[in-house]
Amino acid sequence: MIHSNVQLFGENWDRALQNCRMKITDLQAFLLSSPFPEPLRLRFWAGEHILWKRDTMLIRVGTDLGLVGYAPGPVSERVAQLINRNLRSALVNADPTKIEDLRKKILERRPQFPGLYEAYGAVEIALLDLKGKAEGSPLSELIGGRTRDRISLYASTGVPIDPEKCCEEAHRIVELGLAGYNIQAGSGPGKDLEVVREVRSVASSQMSLMVEGNAWWCLGEQKYTPPEIDQLVREMSAYGLAWLAEPFDPRDRVAYRRLREKQCIPVAAGRHEVGPDNLMSLASDHIVDVIQANVIYQGGYLTCRELFDVAERFGLALALENWGTPLDAVAMAHFGICFDEKTIKWLEWPCLSDGRYLKSDFSALGQEILREPIPIEAGKLIVPNASGLGIEVNETVIARYPWKPGPASAFRPYSSVFH
Repeated sequence: MIHSNVQLFGENWDRALQNCRMKITDLQAFLLSSPFPEPLRLRFWAGEHILWKRDTMLIRVGTDLGLVGYAPGPVSERVAQLINRNLRSALVNADPTKIEDLRKKILERRPQFPGLYEAYGAVEIALLDLKGKAEGSPLSELIGGRTRDRISLYASTGVPIDPEKCCEEAHRIVELGLAGYNIQAGSGPGKDLEVVREVRSVASSQMSLMVEGNAWWCLGEQKYTPPEIDQLVREMSAYGLAWLAEPFDPRDRVAYRRLREKQCIPVAAGRHEVGPDNLMSLASDHIVDVIQANVIYQGGYLTCRELFDVAERFGLALALENWGTPLDAVAMAHFGICFDEKTIKWLEWPCLSDGRYLKSDFSALGQEILREPIPIEAGKLIVPNASGLGIEVNETVIARYPWKPGPASAFRPYSSVFH
């Protein structure tokens, strides 16, 4: 048990740390896979999305005093290699509590390896988990201090679904008590509007609705035309959406700026940006109203902190994207509660009415990576107040969900699916 090590030292823990400098003895990034029994084939306007498995990364940092730090990480063989070779070599025998010193040591190195920010950003979360356990402090207190103890969750299917199923899901979300529902668009202009209209008819006016374009509107041969997009945005605006996210290719900044200037619907983007510089330009160049960020994939807490401070100064809202497991969710929640609700209100949480994950979004691996579920009350995740991340990782998933090389999903355009 993780916490038993701290209890064993009791009141002498601080003295033990002073007399015996803790050292990192091991650092490993485990890529894990949970294949679906059968491929999931999801048809939408632009073609077909095929999913074979769900992947995740679990980072583990061990020390000579028996404490262990954990973190989620980007699903990337290149990033895993950087962690298991370069970062392991650089960090073994170092003091894991010297976070700033280690950060400078790694990120000021030249030449800079591609992917190093993402790799170290994820490892840094594990180091902070470890430091929190050593000092008996919640991780959120190490990165700015919590302003609250919970964060609102918005439900997300992760894939486009038809209006009837979307309404059924909305009913379940209402029963669960979540205050937001992220509708996945991409079924065609008419059907996208129908889904929004039907969901609003079953959801109370207090429930926030978001629409996730995921760039499906401009993907493949079956692209939405500019007049169709303009009309769709105008008609969707009547349903009081919290935001419309990534209707265009993330690189088409002109299209985003033009849409935002119309002031019909708050515009969101950011979940597909790589690295802090691209995210920063969304804020400083006034491209969007809401920045979607995944601090685990986009450089870690301390890298993203500057971005969030800039967004706060510009009066932009931020939403935390959860593409991974409950471990990802709690790691991002610790970061989110360091800001007030006006700046960061939402954390993505794919789920059903019984609290389980959608088969299309999360797998058995996602359900089993933590030994105990994260508490949710009135649609909000209660951020653990125990030391470090405040959760206990189930390490048996490492042996039970070995990595399966190859892509997790693929997109087939309309022409190859239907002709």
